[in-house]
Amino acid sequence: MLSKSLLIPTIILSSLSTYTFADNEKNFYIGADYYGVTNTDSNRVAEQELGPGYAINLGYSYKLAERWSIDGELEYANYGSTDKLNLDGDNPSAYGLDGSSLSLNLKPTYRLKSNGLYLSALFGFGHYNFNSSYYDYTNFLGAYTNDKGVGYSVGFETGYEFDQVIASLGYKQAYVNLNDIELSALYLGLAYRF
Repeated sequence: MLSKSLLIPTIILSSLSTYTFADNEKNFYIGADYYGVTNTDSNRVAEQELGPGYAINLGYSYKLAERWSIDGELEYANYGSTDKLNLDGDNPSAYGLDGSSLSLNLKPTYRLKSNGLYLSALFGFGHYNFNSSYYDYTNFLGAYTNDKGVGYSVGFETGYEFDQVIASLGYKQAYVNLNDIELSALYLGLAYRF
């Protein structure tokens, strides 16, 4: 017999499976997004631009009503990197920064009409990783840090659903508890339903 802690998840998963087989739609998808420039800002470092970057996501779309669905997705994002070289003045130096994240996202989606256009909101929670390096050419001193923290993201997306291919354009803003880092980016995406 199932324990009480497993009973509710088992009922939810069985109802999702039954619904999926009943509507005979392709609800799983895999996709990729392109980030041109990701802006970063924190209380430790002045605003930086990372890029180009990319994201890979695997998701499941659950139909709530005729035009409404909610998507759950796992996303890995690499926001790109930046390298700055300062040879002016008395203190020549070099600085580098790159960032990535692994997030769970929820995307409530509304389909405007049966023509394939849709609008989505995005809410995510994840683990963020930032690597930074600094080198002072005058004193021959360098430093490398690897900072990790949790954060959340919000955003919106619009796009067009073809039969099995989804094209999207979106905006995402993330807030990370690590030195109060904020990320913001526009992205273009393609996904395939299966």
